[in-house]
Amino acid sequence: MEFHADEGHGSYKYIDGYPEVVWAQQLKEDIKLDIERSFPHLQLVHTAAVMHQSMDTVKGTAVPHYSETDALLYAGIETKGAFTGSSEQWEAITESVRTIQSKTAFIDIGFQFIETKRNAITHVSCPPKDTAAITTIQQAQAQCSSSGPYDLETGQLVQ
Repeated sequence: MEFHADEGHGSYKYIDGYPEVVWAQQLKEDIKLDIERSFPHLQLVHTAAVMHQSMDTVKGTAVPHYSETDALLYAGIETKGAFTGSSEQWEAITESVRTIQSKTAFIDIGFQFIETKRNAITHVSCPPKDTAAITTIQQAQAQCSSSGPYDLETGQLVQ
């Protein structure tokens, strides 16, 4: 685990990102097994927190669990294979979003589908629960957005 601390930031004697790193790690531990069940070709689960949001929330050495805060978090799921929009893919996305949204209302969720044949990536982004609670495939299809595929080297849209 790595975090950074800085001296003198506005009226603060010091600031650090330790609580945010802890929250990101806690989230990853809470969701990884469920994500692995939904995505058999999973490559990576990445979690992050908006830095320095804990400055007025966390005082002293005790860091509350992310679910006890209004911490803004991100969960990224990277998997092998083309995004085809199949019912199986939407089912996996829906199940993953449902699991992640059950943890807290403030998690942005992104899926990256990596196509090795075309060396391309397709992104699917789903909103946090406080924007749109997703419990069904239909809700996921309506609330999540997809873009791509994009060439992994040039970033250009692949035809």
